[in-house]
Amino acid sequence: APELDVRRRLAEGAIAVVRTAPETSVETSPDPYRQNSDFWYLTGFGEPDAVAVLRPWAPAGERYILFVAPRDPVKETWTGYRAGVEGASKEFGTEAAYPVEEFAKKFPELAIGAQSLYYLDGGDAGFRDRLLAAWNAPNANATAPRPAAEAGPIVHELRLIKDATELALMRRAAELTAEAHVAAMREVQP
Repeated sequence: APELDVRRRLAEGAIAVVRTAPETSVETSPDPYRQNSDFWYLTGFGEPDAVAVLRPWAPAGERYILFVAPRDPVKETWTGYRAGVEGASKEFGTEAAYPVEEFAKKFPELAIGAQSLYYLDGGDAGFRDRLLAAWNAPNANATAPRPAAEAGPIVHELRLIKDATELALMRRAAELTAEAHVAAMREVQP
C-alpha cells in the first residue's frame, strides 16, 4: 500500500499528517469535489474533510490513522454516501479512525515521541498554520522551531515510479478510454 511506502521513507521518529483538498460549495464552484491527488494516492479515500496520520514508529494499530467526517444521513441526501468513521476502517484499511473534529485534540497526543513532522496541507493554509502551531507548542521556549517539512517530495517520488499493479490499472484505463472513443465515433456523423 502507498501509505506503507511513505512510512518506510520517513526519517526515523517522524510523523506525517496529510490533509484532503478543501471542499468547494455549489456557490463557489460548479465542479464536483476532486480529492487532492497525493491524499488519494496514499489513502484511496475520496471524500472531503479528512486527515491521515502516519506514524511508522508507533505500536501496531496506531501507525495509520484516518480522521473523517462522520456519517450524516440527512447530508448524504445531497452529498451521496460517506464512509464515516466505521467505513474508514473497514473500507480503507486504516488501523484506527476518528471523527475529523477530534484531530486538533488528538494530534498533540499522537505527536508525543515524534522527532520531526512531514505534512501535506491539501491547499489549506489555515490547517497548515494550526498544525505547525500545535507541533511547536511543546517547544514554546526553544529558540528554533521543531523540524517540519512538506512531504510532497517523498510522495511525488513514490507516485513517479509505478509498480506492476499501478501499471496494469493504467493500461486497463487506457483500454477502456480507447473503447469509449471508438464507440462514440460510431454514433456520430461527420
